[in-house]
Amino acid sequence: MNALSAWCAALLDPRRTIPASLVTWNGSDPVQRFAVYRNNVTVSLMQALADTFPVTLAVVGDLRFRDLARAFVRTQPPRSPVLAGYGRGFAAFVADQEAAARWPCLPDLARLELVSMSVGDCRFVGALQTGATLGAATVIAADPGDGTDAGFDLTRCLAVLLREQVVTGITIATRT
Repeated sequence: MNALSAWCAALLDPRRTIPASLVTWNGSDPVQRFAVYRNNVTVSLMQALADTFPVTLAVVGDLRFRDLARAFVRTQPPRSPVLAGYGRGFAAFVADQEAAARWPCLPDLARLELVSMSVGDCRFVGALQTGATLGAATVIAADPGDGTDAGFDLTRCLAVLLREQVVTGITIATRT
């Protein structure tokens, strides 16, 4: 393992020792300073996950979510400096965690949160669940009735619902 790989591995795993070549500019204890840095990185990444998965956090609670997020951060660190896409593997990770077994819907919930469902998307799904036609659900989703933009895009919404296998069937009404 090269020096950079060792440094990165130690950054996310508190069981590892800090790289031997690490020194501080002022002669202070590098072990203590590295521990603070390690903690800041981990907490920041956990907060990025909390920001991305607020409903998942609300369902499982802060303590359990922090445990899941910490484990995820340590096993799946970001691969990009842009954190906007961080957490793509969180739903699959959660599905394999014993701590989340109490909530079998949790992986699906995390998947849906990751695909930026808008208020309009939620209204669309809700209308379909109550038996509205595709056309009626589209009208309901696009116009929240209060003059605000619901952020609804039928093509994007259907693509997400199909990709995530939320749509389980289609009923074609026949006219009599």
